[in-house]
Amino acid sequence: MLPTNATEADYAIIKNRFDNDWSKRFPWQRLHRMKNGRPALKTRLLAAKDKLLAGKDKLLAAKDKLLAAKDAAAAVPKLSIINLVISTLIDVTLVAHVVEHAKLCIKAC
Repeated sequence: MLPTNATEADYAIIKNRFDNDWSKRFPWQRLHRMKNGRPALKTRLLAAKDKLLAGKDKLLAAKDKLLAAKDAAAAVPKLSIINLVISTLIDVTLVAHVVEHAKLCIKAC
């Protein structure tokens, strides 16, 4: 509180300080604007989430391929195993690219 002997200039200084620093006065209003005022942000986040889920599915498929290669290692010639591992590594690289793209989308939001 201001002392009782405060002048109009003191009140003006305090009023300007509050007017210029609106987000610190009422931070929930800033959050409200961010949530409701930017629907594109929500759309981009949902798209990034979908890409991450698709990447997760690809990664699980690659894991299944590696497990199948491990189980069939005794019966399959070495070249087939190498080809399977290479294709699986390509799948994992694609998943890593999808995850990196989703991270960039989230950072851009």
